[in-house]
Amino acid sequence: MTNLETLMLDVTNTLNHNGFDEVKTVSNNTDFSVRVGYWEQLPASLIETMEEYHSVRITEYDWEDDDCGTLYRYLVEVVDESGYTLNELNELESNYTEEYLEEAEFLHRYETGEWGVA
Repeated sequence: MTNLETLMLDVTNTLNHNGFDEVKTVSNNTDFSVRVGYWEQLPASLIETMEEYHSVRITEYDWEDDDCGTLYRYLVEVVDESGYTLNELNELESNYTEEYLEEAEFLHRYETGEWGVA
């Protein structure tokens, strides 16, 4: 079982434990979406607890259905200890061009006095 599959099972078990017996998950290999019951809304306090306990970010998506009212689904993304998802970390890393890094090094040396002022 992969780490993502284990996480999906853990999230499902947490939802079951909190009274949501019908839980559907769909994975795309990096994150997954969750639907509970017939597109029910999760309490904000449960979302917050799950984010903390499972080290995930849960984003609520809702839309109106003419027949059923508001429907809800949740995107669950894995985050590291910094609170960023893998995609966000990769995006942050790619923003550091060689020119940016050289400028940052110059400013650091200037501010710390490693390079004197002529």
